[in-house]
Amino acid sequence: MSGRLLTAEEIAERLQVTVAWVHEMARREEMPSFKLGKFRRFSSKAVEEWLREHQVGAYKRRAT
Repeated sequence: MSGRLLTAEEIAERLQVTVAWVHEMARREEMPSFKLGKFRRFSSKAVEEWLREHQVGAYKRRAT
């Protein structure tokens, strides 16, 4: 595991979305996360990589 562990609240603040959206994306396994007991956490490195992948994908779709 690498990178700082973040909470759903921290992810939501960084992405400017609701905490519910972050939880739903993680529950549907559309955003990288893992559970520690009843707590869900996010690796900062995994989330940054996920964002880069989605940014590139969105750019490619618009460019074609």
